[in-house]
This record gives sequence, C-alpha cells and structure tokens, in this order.
Amino acid sequence: MKKSIILCLLLTLMGSHAVQAQNKAEQLKQIRKIYADAKKRIAENGKKTPGLDVTITRKDTTMVSEDFIIEDNYRQQTFFSKVPTDDGYFENVPYFVSCSGEANGHTMYREFLYDPQKGHLLFSYMKGETHAGFVVETRYYYDANGRLVDQKHKVGGSDATADAHSWSAWDTDLQMGKTMIQQFRDLMEREDGNGMTKGNKVLMTTKADRLKMIRSNYAKAKNEIAKLEKSEYATGVNITIHDQNDLEGPPYNKEYKFYFDMVPKKDGDMDYHCYFFSEKYKSMYLESYEEFLFDPKTDDLIFFYDNSDEEDMHFEVRLYYDTNGRCIESKHNTDINDFDFFCDSQRAKAKKLLKVFRAAF
Repeated sequence: MKKSIILCLLLTLMGSHAVQAQNKAEQLKQIRKIYADAKKRIAENGKKTPGLDVTITRKDTTMVSEDFIIEDNYRQQTFFSKVPTDDGYFENVPYFVSCSGEANGHTMYREFLYDPQKGHLLFSYMKGETHAGFVVETRYYYDANGRLVDQKHKVGGSDATADAHSWSAWDTDLQMGKTMIQQFRDLMEREDGNGMTKGNKVLMTTKADRLKMIRSNYAKAKNEIAKLEKSEYATGVNITIHDQNDLEGPPYNKEYKFYFDMVPKKDGDMDYHCYFFSEKYKSMYLESYEEFLFDPKTDDLIFFYDNSDEEDMHFEVRLYYDTNGRCIESKHNTDINDFDFFCDSQRAKAKKLLKVFRAAF
C-alpha cells in the first residue's frame, strides 16, 4: 500500500516537472517569435506607412582636466504601435526599446521587448564592453506577471552563471523596463489641466520685479543655449517623435530640446536641473514652436511661449507665472476660451515632460 502511494507521488511529481519544462519551452519559443516579428516591424518602420517611434539622445561632457574630457553619449529608441481600444480609439503601446551608451571608451547596449498587445516586459538583453575589450552579455525572459522564466549569461565570451558578474540582474532589468514604459506614457499622453493644484507659497516680490526676473532669466537661458549650440562639446537631451494622431490622419514630427546645468544636492552630490526646453511640432496642417522656462533653482515653470501657424491663422502666446503657479501676465493675439485652464495645462505639460527629462539619466 505504501509503495503504491510513493509511486503515485513520484509519478505526479515527474508529471509536474514535465509540464513546467514544456511550459517554459513554449514560453521561450513564443518570446523568440515575438522578438523576430518586432525586428521585422522595426526594419519596415516608416517605409510604407508613417513611422511610429520616439528617439531620446543625451550628451553630457565632463572636463576632468584640460587633457582629460569625458563625453557621455546616450541614445534610446522606442518603437510602438496603435492598438484599438474598446471605446473606438487607439492606444500607443510600445513593443521594443533599444538603448546604447558610450563613455570614456566603455560601451553599453540594451534591448527591451514588450508584449505587442498588453505591453508587459517579455525579454531584456544587455551587452557591456570595457575599453579593454572585456564583454558581458545577459538575457532575461519574463512571463506576463513579471516572473523570471529563464536567464542566460556570458562573461568574457564564455557561458556563465548569474553570480559570475554584477553588471545586471533580472529584477533591475524588469524595473528598468517598467520605468521606460512610464517615461513613454508621460511623453505621449495628452496634456490637460486636471489634477494641478495651486501652491501656498508667498509672493515676496512685486509683479514688476517678477516680470523683470523672468525676462532676465530668459535672456540668460537663450545666451547659454546659443553658446552650447556652437560648442564642440554640446550638452543636452533631445527627443524626436514620429507619429500620427489617428490611422487616417497625416503623420507628424515632434522634437524636444532640453537644456540643463548641474546643481548641488543636500547630500553633496550633483543633480541635473533643466532650466529650459522647447518643442517643435510639424504636420500637414499645423506648425508650432513652444518654449518653457523654469526657475533657476526649482522646477517651477515661470514662462511659456507658443508660436503656431494653422492653415491661414497665426497664433502667438506668452504667459508669465508667479511663485504660486498663477499666470500674472499674458500677451496673445487670440481669444482663449478658458484662460485659467489653458495656463494650468501648460504647467501640467511642463511637469510631465520634466519627468521624462529626469528619466533620461
């Protein structure tokens, strides 16, 4: 009797392992097929139909000494599709992200593959190489719930285990993949004024002094940008978007340029502070250029500018903000139906895009 029970338990256990092995093999097969399909879609992106992609580039130059300058170059591309929703609209769903970086002779390349319909991470790949030619490669495969299905490692060109290096880990790659998805959503979601709350700061200066300060900082920002554009070692974050508002509408291009400086943090380290960014938008019917200027010490928007041409109409808007985020001065050549909502919308947009900027580091 006992032998029969033990035999049944062994057979059940063996069957369970067989099912798990089969499921793992099927999952890996499906992920590899999705990866191959994604690579084909990327190769065809923008050829027969409008391109659907976002490119982020970052350049950061550190002068250690006159003879030692470190250039940190980073490029990130996100490819996405438009997935129909139940309400008849389309949702932008990323299916692949690639990242490449180079600093002081060291290089890093990463790939993140997402489910093309549901958007969760399926696969991540990393290849890092030192200036001396030492190479580490990792591959992580995930299920729909973010659990690790399989992993493969190579160190110095030979197969290795996960504990043979500390260049990446399956859980940190999973979190990185989620962060990139959130960055994409922050960048692509439409702006509105909802959820924006007024601060309770005290206005310590007169309106005239506030406007003088804003205009002075605008002139300083423009002067610094002009020098950066001419510099051999340009510094900044650029984002380019190729998309279309719907599948029947014309394609559009959108370009962001972020400019930053280094500011000290409380713990003594340095942080990246964006003091200005611009947006250029161009489609068949509309061309627009916008500027966002921030307080030199905080992330508070202090000035917004918009210059747009839509068919035969020209629009120009300037907004000046106080320390509470209220618009205290405006100049525009058009009627704005809900002026407070419009001002809050620009603050909401600025806040969201600063999140995108910070995620680039």
